[in-house]
Amino acid sequence: MVRSCVFGLLCALCAVSRLGAAPGAVQVLARGPVHEAFAAPAMEPMATPIVPKAPPITLEELPPGEKPEGDHVWIAGYWAWDDERNDYLWVSGTWRTAPPGKRWVGGYWYQEGNGWRWAPGFWVGDENQPAGAEITYLPAPPPPSEAAKPGPAPAPDSFFVPGHWVWAGNRYTWRAGYWGKVQPDHVWVPAHYRWSPGGHVFVPGYWDLALARRGILHAPVAIDPALVEPAFVHTPTHALQEAVALDSLFVRAAWSHYYFGDYYGPVYRELGYESCILMSRKRYDPIFAHE
Repeated sequence: MVRSCVFGLLCALCAVSRLGAAPGAVQVLARGPVHEAFAAPAMEPMATPIVPKAPPITLEELPPGEKPEGDHVWIAGYWAWDDERNDYLWVSGTWRTAPPGKRWVGGYWYQEGNGWRWAPGFWVGDENQPAGAEITYLPAPPPPSEAAKPGPAPAPDSFFVPGHWVWAGNRYTWRAGYWGKVQPDHVWVPAHYRWSPGGHVFVPGYWDLALARRGILHAPVAIDPALVEPAFVHTPTHALQEAVALDSLFVRAAWSHYYFGDYYGPVYRELGYESCILMSRKRYDPIFAHE
């Protein structure tokens, strides 16, 4: 049986992308980055690539009029670098139910030398770091420890939580992995670090909602540069709600992002796109660990 996830493309969206956009238009894309507040891989932290061009001004984004039921908040979109276009595209904002006790710290672009680099966003706040507390920046953690592989699961509803490094005041110590119990309609996001220009941010492990319950993801768009001015307002119009096969979900470690759509072939492998299915066979992935 082909496994599927809860965000995908409407058929009309694919048609719009194939037809292209007239000058001065907003082109809805049939593939691209997944908003990092909606879902992001928990991988080893690394500095993102430097791009040669400054991002456009941040768009004013008006949420769609239809808000999903429940405790959803609107998290605004952001510019992302597109290697094929050699330019920026806009990752549309998302309606999101926040993980319990968490708040979103958005990513941002900053100048480094003659180029620009993306600092990824992350969820913060737990019993050790209240939602309003100041963020602590740490030295880079060591590579993951080569721990022995776990034995058979103790129960059918068990999953293995990988170990991680913990800052102990003046040095890192390794905290071993353990067996956890699956919670219905939730996925476990393991403890990990997020790189930033000010240091590394520790994100403790937490339960997040399954993708189907997180909210509404909207399609990214390519916007004619002539439109990008202070008076321009963008409202996302295409929700990614139909199911697509999980073999159409990719990850780029260098950008700390998931990507959806057609990124098959050697050209994309050279650009760092890796199938999430293949990656999940080598390391823990929150989306696939509970499949």
